[in-house]
Amino acid sequence: MAFVAWKWWDRQSNPDWLVEPPAATELSSQDAAPANFDDELAAKEKENGAP
Repeated sequence: MAFVAWKWWDRQSNPDWLVEPPAATELSSQDAAPANFDDELAAKEKENGAP
């Protein structure tokens, strides 16, 4: 019974929402998405030789 009471108290005093999230990491330039869809479309058309 003592273990159950301790677990309940531990969850009450340390809820998950109270824990701070880890710091955000920056994406490298190769992982970053294109600025917008038009830029990506223009790059693909250039690769395919579209007029």
